Amino acid sequence: QGNFLFVVLVAVGTAVLIAHAKHEPRAVALKLSDEGLALGENTFYPMKALSGFAVLSASDGWADAAVLVLEEKRGFAAPVKVFAPARELPAIRAILGDHLPEIEYEESLTDHLFRLLRF
Repeated sequence: QGNFLFVVLVAVGTAVLIAHAKHEPRAVALKLSDEGLALGENTFYPMKALSGFAVLSASDGWADAAVLVLEEKRGFAAPVKVFAPARELPAIRAILGDHLPEIEYEESLTDHLFRLLRF
């Protein structure tokens, strides 16, 4: 009976993962200023709370975009990753470069797995 429940749990988890993977990411308004980065209406990252930024190439299928990675000063905070239009990279780098150092971001095992699974 215990093995049957485990199999059901794994099957349900797999189905949820597959269903989630098929959804396109939602589009969020990105506004970068000298004060910080606003994502949509409710999320704001002030420049003074950030320690650095990196720009990565986007995954397959996102040729006209790049991934902007922002490191927060809080020790255990996960990096903030945002898709940004590739044509805007010079302006993004200029604004962020005035306030933050550009860092070398090393992708984690989770990042590699998500890229492999196309998340």
